[in-house]
Amino acid sequence: MNDAEVEMDESTSEAEKMRIIYKRKYARNYRQKLRADILQQEELKQMLAQVQAENRQLKETLDGLRREHQEIITNFIQSAGLLQFGFANTLRGPSSS
Repeated sequence: MNDAEVEMDESTSEAEKMRIIYKRKYARNYRQKLRADILQQEELKQMLAQVQAENRQLKETLDGLRREHQEIITNFIQSAGLLQFGFANTLRGPSSS
């Protein structure tokens, strides 16, 4: 029986009709809330997956920049050492052999 049929049923008391209709409305609202919660949970899972993917990309980029930074510093130190060594040799003058 649907709600309209319950209301029209003369064998059921008014109090029983109200109780049945209230329970049905409550159950419908509860199912609707569950569906909305499940939908929201799926959306949150998708958002989490996107954030995790972006996080992995950013981590890879950061690791690459760290390696590049380390290479630049290493090259700078090596070139500074060579410049210092070359400059020191020019101050000494030609070596006498």
